[in-house]
Amino acid sequence: MNELFLRFVNLSISASWIVLAVLILRIVLKRAPKWVNVLLWGIVAARLIFPFSIESALSLVPSAETIPMNIELDVAPAIDSGVNAIDSAINPVISTSFAPQPSDSVNPLQVRIQIASLLWIAGIVAMLLYTAVSYWRLRRMVNTAVLYRDNIFQSENVSSPFVLGIIKPKIYLPFNMKGQDLEYVVAHEEAHICRRDHWWKPLGFLLLTLHWFNPLMWLAYVLLCRDIELACDEKIIKGLDNEQRADYTQALVSCSVRHRRIAACPLAFGEVGVKERVKSVMNYRKPAFWIILIAIIACIVVAVCFLTNPENDRDFPLLNYENLVSLAADSDTLPVHIGSDSNKYDTIVNGDKLAAFLDKASWTAQRGIFRTVQRDAEKSTTSIQIKFASDLYLRIFDTDTAVIYAQGRTVYYRTQAGDYDTVLAVCSNNQETVNGDRDSVVREIIDRIQRVISDPHSSPEEVNFPDCVSFSLPEGLTAGEFDIYLGIGGGIPIYNDKGEECGCFEFHCRNKGIFEDGELIGMSLFHNHSAFVSDFIPIESGTPCVAVEYLREVRDEETSQYIGEEKLWYAFWAKEGHMPQYALYLCADAFEFEELVSIAKSVTFTDEAFVVASEEEAIQNPMINDGTPGGS
Repeated sequence: MNELFLRFVNLSISASWIVLAVLILRIVLKRAPKWVNVLLWGIVAARLIFPFSIESALSLVPSAETIPMNIELDVAPAIDSGVNAIDSAINPVISTSFAPQPSDSVNPLQVRIQIASLLWIAGIVAMLLYTAVSYWRLRRMVNTAVLYRDNIFQSENVSSPFVLGIIKPKIYLPFNMKGQDLEYVVAHEEAHICRRDHWWKPLGFLLLTLHWFNPLMWLAYVLLCRDIELACDEKIIKGLDNEQRADYTQALVSCSVRHRRIAACPLAFGEVGVKERVKSVMNYRKPAFWIILIAIIACIVVAVCFLTNPENDRDFPLLNYENLVSLAADSDTLPVHIGSDSNKYDTIVNGDKLAAFLDKASWTAQRGIFRTVQRDAEKSTTSIQIKFASDLYLRIFDTDTAVIYAQGRTVYYRTQAGDYDTVLAVCSNNQETVNGDRDSVVREIIDRIQRVISDPHSSPEEVNFPDCVSFSLPEGLTAGEFDIYLGIGGGIPIYNDKGEECGCFEFHCRNKGIFEDGELIGMSLFHNHSAFVSDFIPIESGTPCVAVEYLREVRDEETSQYIGEEKLWYAFWAKEGHMPQYALYLCADAFEFEELVSIAKSVTFTDEAFVVASEEEAIQNPMINDGTPGGS
């Protein structure tokens, strides 16, 4: 019983998203034919009727199973609505209030679900009993009805016309209805039967009976009944002139008497919402073709997006972070890269420690086409990328997000606050790294660069990296303080006389120089949103240096959306078999290439500015040796 109840609850929740969409579309498509609204409610019914649904990347349903079927047995019960704000608000309450205690003989949530399922059944029985009683009372009321013609009857007990019956529907009219009003009302009720409305209303009430616990379903049923009447009116009046429409509204007004018994019976079809219907009839305008076309397209989009479920990762179990626990535990160590995009793994993580972390993690997968988690991940400034296999990676971002890449597929997760720092600490605590002692030397260089000394009052300005680098800036340019987050490995911003940033001298840990016969002929492309747009030009300097025109994308800091391109003059220094590397760039729109060359020629390095790299991480890139611009 509990399982059946949870299935109906999940089905009701997924259908609620369609109800919300229909409520919005009823407003947006106000000028569309009224039968469109009825069709939209039919999509809601289809979602509630069919126990299965295909999966689609276009699905707008955040989660096909908001409440896990085994939630009553979970040690830490939680829902997965697919909306992080909802999960963040509800899950802590559920976990705190319903988590089983060692002294409990039964899971408290299991008891509550059992009680809820019994109440659900009781509600269904009550509504079915109400339907039977109201139908029986209505049948008694029309027992003395007299045949008018065909399937039309008149009765002194009837105060307003209605249709009763499903298999052989009959129209019941009051005796006092005569003349033109009678003809219009009969046409209206026959239109109901022609449109099979005497089937759709009972079906709607049956679905409401099964989902009586959902307030949105009650709203949907009320609006369905109104939309059915409006669609039926429209079917009648679209062939009438203005005078005939006025007569039709008069017939509607004559029906606007109290008829609670008819309205209360789900199996009877009476006149409801007369005031709204009169207004709709008087304001009726034949919809243009393009409005009908848009309405039909909207119905198709709603059906595609809401009758399908978000893609499930059951066919790709490795996309579930919980399934990575065993892989981590089976590995002594796993290669790790910490920082921006790169395929170079510069440290390792202990497999058991990573497995212990993943086993306790509580992440929520991104579902549907709402990419809020992915967008937050794209705003990240740094990440921890862990390689499990050649086609399996876990990447944890500093924006409380993570992503798993497996066999060409990806799943994004909303992580818990502090998870990034926890994994970073696990990686940092490993004394053994891929790069060994060489990284400590590089870190010392970074520390020296962070202690940069600049004198903005000198002309030309002298900028010194103690024991490492010095360079001169021409009059009108000044250097700011060293920023570890600037560029690839940190750098010093360069400002013009208006205080605007127009360039930067950067320290690099990740770039590679391209060498040929011992000479620096280029550099690797380190960012997938950039490109070299000229040949590399050698610059005479005490340290190998090349310059190039460089094009990079400019993205919004908040949304990471592409907003344009920027051209830069770029100078790059590297020593074969050594690291790190250094770079200088200036905005091409504000400077000539010769100005870059002038500053580049003033740069001098000490022997301590470069350290010998290990053989496997030498600066030389053997894949590119023809001297043309290239990338990695």
